[in-house]
Amino acid sequence: MSVAENRWLLSPPSSETIKSTLSTSIAMPSNRVFSGVSVDGSSPSFTLTVTDSHLLWATNAVELRLVYAATPSLDNATTLTVRHLSQPRATHKPISIAIAFNLANSGDRDALRSAIAGTLFAPEKPVLFFVNPFGGVRHAPKLFDSIVAPMMRFACIPFVSIETTHKGHAEEVLQSTDVHQYSAIVAVSGDGVFHEVCNALMSRRDWRAARNIPIGTIGAGSSNAMNQNLGHLFVEYGALSIIKGTTKPMDLISVTLHDSKKVVYSHLNMAFAYLADLDIESDRFRWMGREKVTVSALLRLFNLRKYRANVGIAPLDGPIPPPSPQSDLNDTTILDPAQSDPTDITQCYGPKRHFEVTPLNDLQTFPIQLTAANDPLSFFSASNLPWIASDFQASYTAAIDGGFLDVAYGGKDIRRINMLSSFVSGSLPEDGSKHGIERVKARGFRLQPFGWSWNMDRWKGGAAGEEREKARLVKSSGGHVAVSGEPFGMETVTVEVHEKMVTVFAASPK
Repeated sequence: MSVAENRWLLSPPSSETIKSTLSTSIAMPSNRVFSGVSVDGSSPSFTLTVTDSHLLWATNAVELRLVYAATPSLDNATTLTVRHLSQPRATHKPISIAIAFNLANSGDRDALRSAIAGTLFAPEKPVLFFVNPFGGVRHAPKLFDSIVAPMMRFACIPFVSIETTHKGHAEEVLQSTDVHQYSAIVAVSGDGVFHEVCNALMSRRDWRAARNIPIGTIGAGSSNAMNQNLGHLFVEYGALSIIKGTTKPMDLISVTLHDSKKVVYSHLNMAFAYLADLDIESDRFRWMGREKVTVSALLRLFNLRKYRANVGIAPLDGPIPPPSPQSDLNDTTILDPAQSDPTDITQCYGPKRHFEVTPLNDLQTFPIQLTAANDPLSFFSASNLPWIASDFQASYTAAIDGGFLDVAYGGKDIRRINMLSSFVSGSLPEDGSKHGIERVKARGFRLQPFGWSWNMDRWKGGAAGEEREKARLVKSSGGHVAVSGEPFGMETVTVEVHEKMVTVFAASPK
């Protein structure tokens, strides 16, 4: 980290005591004033003012939301070094700035330190970091060792780190260990390890308690969609959110895999057809970093597939009233019953899922119906969050705790030039109809995928037996269902949003 340093000599404050606290807001009265002069005498006398939001002195101002450490000197009993990050700017990597203040005595130094500490996260238990050395261009260990770990040490945040060795490693650890020994769990990776963290916590018998552990991600992969969704433009700001303890509630989605007889929980989106192909197939270009998606998008556009599926969508404003909140959701002492029948998906751990046993042809629950015979799909995406990659915004309405999925789909009227313009602009159009894309806010949906075929006429007409044979043939031609970038087979899935299910570290509001 780049460091700039200034030194100031401050005269004693008034006798009013500055109280110490471990709250999330500053622990000194508003507009607390210190008098002082610069050490070298080159500047006139000035005052240091500490408000609820800033440190102010001479012509300088530092936002408290950017301060991450206040460290006493080992050599001087009156010196306090305050560290903060520079102002967030979209195209400029932040600088860590250290300012050493010399106070009149150690008591005043400690009082000022305690006040600043009151704006920081002060966990007694360590933060658990999962560092993925294989994500993206494989920079995660270097970023952790050179930026994240030093910031945690300066802020006196206890932590342990585990370097993942294989896909699913983080999930294995979290499902087999006592997660309550940690104050928070953070992935230093792309979006894949964060997906594992979400799924692991929600797939435990004690998920009601486990979901209350704050979770986070520091983008070090090739997509890093959560950087945009959480306001972490750079690694330093992700670390800052952990140190400051700034959190938000976040919705999760459950994906019931009917053939596999299991439930997967995730945070970002569920994709089928073009987006799923792009997401999964781009992994062969992982060495290219963020450009892997662009290259894969262009290649797939030249070979755009039309998929077939039966889909039923439960709109947010549909005829079925919203389900009642789960009454025992906040009782952290409850354990789900042990699964006695692994083939019974209703026994899978996690919050109540309202649509997984509802028939696809239930028009009251799923009034929006797409059929394999009449509605070919080139595009299908259900977004829980606005950004599905750090450089691609799939939704203008989805929110971190919005309580719905933004489902976008299209096929018949989609043209390659429209898809290309979306990727060039870095977003799907807000008015999707201009590009042949329909949008609906949904509580959930059922998707029965069959695969892709170049010969659309094969789906026209035919007896039931012939339709089944067509489905078998097309299914064998391949395809993917992608959940937050993770690949799953072509099987029926039921997807549902669960409101404010976890707590996630996010950037502090300005």
